[in-house]
Amino acid sequence: MKKILLLAMFLCYCFFCYSQSNSAVANQSLTSKVFNADSVSKNAFEFAKLSPFNIRKLMPLQYSNISIGFNYEKGDLMEAQNAGKIKNTYIKTEGSTKLGSVMLFGLFSYCKTFEDSTMYNHQTRNNTTAPYYFGSPINVSYERAVYNLSALAEKNLINNNLPVGFGADYRIGNHFSTNDPRGAISDFQFNLIGTLGYTFFNRLKIGAAYRYGYGQERFSVDYKNNNFSQIVLLPAYNNHLVNGYGEAYIRNTERDYNNDESRNGFDANVNFETGNFGDLYFTYSHIEEHQKYLRSSPSGRTDLINIIYIKMRSIYYG
Repeated sequence: MKKILLLAMFLCYCFFCYSQSNSAVANQSLTSKVFNADSVSKNAFEFAKLSPFNIRKLMPLQYSNISIGFNYEKGDLMEAQNAGKIKNTYIKTEGSTKLGSVMLFGLFSYCKTFEDSTMYNHQTRNNTTAPYYFGSPINVSYERAVYNLSALAEKNLINNNLPVGFGADYRIGNHFSTNDPRGAISDFQFNLIGTLGYTFFNRLKIGAAYRYGYGQERFSVDYKNNNFSQIVLLPAYNNHLVNGYGEAYIRNTERDYNNDESRNGFDANVNFETGNFGDLYFTYSHIEEHQKYLRSSPSGRTDLINIIYIKMRSIYYG
């Protein structure tokens, strides 16, 4: 994980650092501060991060930002499977720039989370609708480390009327509990997007995008004190399986499985510059995701459950 962190920080450094004069650095710093204080521009920036289709229009030509934060949550008014206390530390760096005729955006983030008093929830927290997972009635503490690295690029062709874009996003996580029953979870997600559009009359921009991605979640539950794994006098230490959306039942054997994921989809984009009345941006996204839960053992592979999700999203910005 340390090697991944160092490599990502080095890439971000190479991406955004250029040999500039002191006045150029000062001007860029002032521009970034003004941009961060403008809520409208920041909302447009967040919208543009969804796809390379809009980064040239909605992102600054030269912008960089690094943020470090700490969150603390504690209380009893919470979801049943949430933690009673959460401490979260993160670092994120992102920025945009133009190299020749290519517009670029890059982001790297690292998040470390400590959860206390979590029940019935050996999960990554990223797949909130998972119908198949392990849990236990006793409170466990979790540590989570999640890395994210993404990049977008867009280039205009044919007299700046044919924008072509490409993007990639990679996330890797490591999650484990520090007391019995001890969940150990690792996951990664890799997503790609390619966009193509055309500009009519310098005002109307229409385009489409194709999305492809895959990932995996690996789950296992074990005990440091093996006496807890088959005990009857302390039922709170039993491992439970939630299969579907019904009641959990005890599963003290075969305490591991994988979730293999794949997804395909498309976007439809329409941008219109109205002049004095502002600009309109509309995006519709449709993604079909397949999740296959399975367990591998020396005797072979067992398919547990297959799920298909249809994710539709329409976003308007103007």
